[in-house]
Amino acid sequence: MNRSEKFEYIKNKSPFKWWDLCVIAFIAVIVLLIFLLFPLTEGEYVKIYVNSSLTYTYSLNENVEVKIETKDGINTVRIKDGKVSVIFSDCSNQNCVEQGEISKGGEKIVCLPHKLVIEITGEADIDAVS
Repeated sequence: MNRSEKFEYIKNKSPFKWWDLCVIAFIAVIVLLIFLLFPLTEGEYVKIYVNSSLTYTYSLNENVEVKIETKDGINTVRIKDGKVSVIFSDCSNQNCVEQGEISKGGEKIVCLPHKLVIEITGEADIDAVS
C-alpha cells in the first residue's frame, strides 16, 4: 500500500466526516452566542416561594438569616455579602444545602420535599411580605 492509498484508507475510516465537524462547529457557535447575548445578570433581590406562593422578598444587600417553617419541614436561608444559601434543612436528600451559594440573576435553589424555591431576580415584587 503506497502513501496515497494509506491516506485514502485513513480518510475513509475516520470516525468524523466533514459534515459532522460542520455541525459541531455550528452548535459551538450557537452556544457561544447564547452566552454572549444572554449573560447572567447581577441579581438585586431574593424571592422565596413556599408552595408556589411568593412569601418573602429581600435585597441581596441585606445580611439576614430566615427560618422558614412549613408543614413539610424547616429550612434556614442565609443572605450574606450578596449571596444566598440554604444553611439548614431537615429534608432527607439535602440537595438544597449542598447546592451552595447563588448570586446571579436567574439562579435558583430548590428544596422539593419542602416545596421551597429561592430565586435571584433583578426586581422586587410589591406584594411580597418581608
